[in-house]
Order: sequence, then structure tokens, then C-alpha cells
Amino acid sequence: MPADEAIVLAGGFGTRLRGIVDDVPKPLAPVAGRPFLAWLLDRLAASGMRRCILATGYMSDAIERTVGAHWHGMEVAYSVEPEPLGTGGAIRLAVMQLLGTSVHVLNGDTWLVYPPQALERATRESGALIGMALAEVADVGRYGAVERDGRGMVAGFREKGEHGRGAINAGCYFLTEAALAALPAQAAFSFEREVLQPAAASGGVAGFLDTSGFIDIGVPEDYQVAQGLFAAPDAHPVIRAPYIDPDAQALLASMPGPRRALFLDRDGVINVNHGYVHTPAHTEWVAGIFDRVREARAAGYLPIVVTNQAGIGRGYYGEPAFLAYSAWMHERFAEQGAPLLATYWCPHHAEAGLGDYRVDCTCRKPAPGMLLAAATAFDLDLPGSFLVGDKVSDLEAGRAAGLTRVQLVADDGSWSLP
Repeated sequence: MPADEAIVLAGGFGTRLRGIVDDVPKPLAPVAGRPFLAWLLDRLAASGMRRCILATGYMSDAIERTVGAHWHGMEVAYSVEPEPLGTGGAIRLAVMQLLGTSVHVLNGDTWLVYPPQALERATRESGALIGMALAEVADVGRYGAVERDGRGMVAGFREKGEHGRGAINAGCYFLTEAALAALPAQAAFSFEREVLQPAAASGGVAGFLDTSGFIDIGVPEDYQVAQGLFAAPDAHPVIRAPYIDPDAQALLASMPGPRRALFLDRDGVINVNHGYVHTPAHTEWVAGIFDRVREARAAGYLPIVVTNQAGIGRGYYGEPAFLAYSAWMHERFAEQGAPLLATYWCPHHAEAGLGDYRVDCTCRKPAPGMLLAAATAFDLDLPGSFLVGDKVSDLEAGRAAGLTRVQLVADDGSWSLP
């Protein structure tokens, strides 16, 4: 089972933000009307973390009062430094509260979008002790660069001052059982200098680049950028291009237009809704879904997925990760003789989206944008089509698009053709 615990290093003094944020610890610095730590904990909870240990120090009481013992279903524990212990000492102290044998570790002043499960998988498949999430930046001068070998392992670190595009250490890690056992015994030490660098020199650190959205709020310039990143613009975005199945042309050729579509919501209809599902490891198929899609195909319907994916807009995972997952899902349906034509998706959310994702768009259901776009692309007979969803908003989208046949799934996820 993938690791579901995270340590967040939240004990810094925030000296670089002095004069901008003086009355709260750095993780509580206000970003778009909320403490930055709230955004970070949102993402951890939604990405499958079930327990988080906040490694605090400076103004630890303020952090505990703000966060409490639970966050969106995630248990929150606290590891308080009696004195500054360095990044390594803070990690070692927090490890004493782990319930499992491996853990994700994140800096509490860094934002980076990536799936923790994918970082763990990449680490284990490479045989590394440590997985390190990297961020691609336009200029590495402020951070220093990370060098990788042909296998994606971290080969070394270049000092700050060199310029140009490259990958940097984004302060997000996965520590295996062996890495935790090998932590130095002393109370205070630097994780980067005394653990990460020696491990990389011996080929024990895997670099992971499936990330996006890096920002370091500890830097005044980036802190101001973060306000805009997490704030709401007014633009109305174009509907995202769908994932189209590699065998779509064969499916379309088998049914001349105008074509009837079976529109399927995803979470709650195709897979059990465990909350922002975006990895194979967290996928549980709704019982009977492959049989039902095969029956619909035999009855002359083209199966098309239409799914709200606010997890992208909230920063829980990126668009590339969603598209990769959609490709994997299409492959599973094809293997079962129930091929899907396309997956339409909306990444926006009017209240909780970040940056450009926080908009009142025309594609998020109950708006009909995704269905109308599919009708144009594939010459669909909308009045003759059929939609299945697990929420009233799904049905409203269907009706708004001109469908006369819409259906809510039963409690067991079942539904039947009209």
C-alpha cells in the first residue's frame, strides 16, 4: 500500500519575509486570503495523505491553533522543536511520530504540484533510497541546479550563481524505510548536506520531474507572485481539448453520423469516488461498468466521458498527470472490449481554483459546454443520446445540451439503457 503520511517542515523563522509578514510564522503567511499552509494541506488531503505531521518550531502554538487536529479528513499531529534542529533534525524528530515505515516530506513554504504516489513509485522502481521532486525553472541561478544521469538518478548538485534553464531541488521528497533507518543519530543536522548529498553521490536519489507550478513563498518576489497565482482572474477559458482514444477513427467509421452518444460521468459512475482519483493505485472500478459499456456499444451508442476535474484547478495534480491517467483508463476499457471514444474534462472551479483555473466557465457541469463540444466534434445526435451521472448537476448538463434521456446511478452504481 502506498505511503499515506507526510511530514511538513513548518518551523522556519521567515527571515526573508521580514517587513512583509511579521506577525505570523512563515507557513501562515496570507496568500489570497488564506494561510499558505491551508492551501498546502488541502492538496495533501486530496492527494491521498491520511496523516500529516507538522514539524514546527517558531510560533508553533499559532500553527496548531490555526490547523487543529484534523484537516479535511486527514489527521494532523505535531512535532515541536525545543530549539532549531536544522532540516534533518526536524525530520528525525518528526519521524518518531510515524505510524508507517516510509514517508513524504515537504517544505512548508514551497508549492509544487505532483502526485505523491507517482513519486513513491518512481523511487521504488529505481531502487533508490530517496525520491526527490524536481522543478523545471527558467533560471537556476537563485537555487543551484540538479544534475541527473541517463536513468533519471540525481548525479550531483551545482552551486547557486550559474544561470540558464534547468531542474532544481523543490524541497519535496519521499523517504523509504532504508532512508529513515539511515538518518544520522545526532539531534541537529542539515538534511540536504548530510543526507541528500551523500545519498546522491552513491546513486541513491531518484529525480522526479512530473511536476508543475513551483513557487517558493519564502522569497519576497515569489510571495507577491503567489498572491496572483492563487487569486481569481476574470477570464472565461476555452474548453480543454479532450483525450481522444487512439482507435477513435475505427469507432467513428463503424457508425455513420449523426451518432448517438452515451455520456458518462467518471467518478461515481466509472470508478468509485474516493476523492480526486488520478492514479491507477487509487482506482476501484464500479461493479459492472465494463459490461454496461459493452451493452451500450452493442445498442449503437458511442461512449464518451464528461468529467469535472477540479482537482487540477485546486492544484492537487497537473493536467499531464490527468491525461496520462485518462490514457490508462481508456486502455483498460479497450482490454475489456468496451472502448471509449473520448474523455472531455473541465479543470476549473469558480471558488476553489487557483490562478487561471478560478473562473466561472462554460464547461464545468451543470454547464453543457463539454457535451456541446463533443456534439460538434463527432456529429452527435444529442436528442437521441443518453447521459448517466451520479449528481443532479450531471443531469442538468445533459438537459441543457438538449438530451431528453438522463439517469442517476443507483446506490450500487448500476444503471440501465433506455
